[in-house]
Amino acid sequence: MLSYVGGASMPETIKECREFWADIARANGWYFEPFYIQVWRNPITGQILDSVGHEGMKNFSADVIIDDYGDECDFCSGGYCEGCLSEFA
Repeated sequence: MLSYVGGASMPETIKECREFWADIARANGWYFEPFYIQVWRNPITGQILDSVGHEGMKNFSADVIIDDYGDECDFCSGGYCEGCLSEFA
């Protein structure tokens, strides 16, 4: 599992990411509702790779979910190749 600064475990769901960033926002005086975040998620595995919340998102109308395949493929040195994709099918 990935970890955030300070060794905290990476949240496994978008809801957990939102709660994590909402706590930071409350502690620093920039919490607002509705509270949206940006999340990088592997669309194949569903794994959350990273997330961010920031004051500038108060004008957004939804979470921003970015498909991110993570590290490059160890076998083809590119994104996920067809052979790698079939591993998750």
